[in-house]
Amino acid sequence: YMRYIIPFIFILFASFNSIQEDDVFTFKDGKKSVTIELETQLKYFELNKPTKFKVRFENIDLKRTAIIGRGISLIHNERGDNFITCIVTVTEESLKEGHFIINVRYKNNKYKKFILPVK
Repeated sequence: YMRYIIPFIFILFASFNSIQEDDVFTFKDGKKSVTIELETQLKYFELNKPTKFKVRFENIDLKRTAIIGRGISLIHNERGDNFITCIVTVTEESLKEGHFIINVRYKNNKYKKFILPVK
């Protein structure tokens, strides 16, 4: 009986882990969600290249949000009811252990730290 359960638990854990790994650009908290979409359609930032990206919010009041990251600028004339457009040039100096960090406030004093790949 146990020899069937152990592999099942392992497969379940492995598949859950891969789901987490694949989508570092999305965060969910109940009905609230935050998604970072790169204009390049890539799943990573390119080093030393200006990159436009949208931060999409679902069931979140935009007035309570903040987007914090080294070198990020907001593009004020490109925003909608549920997204904010930003631009950043990721440099060697802005990396932390090879990743680019963006902190997004989505609720009073609640932040999500996105640890995003860079190539």
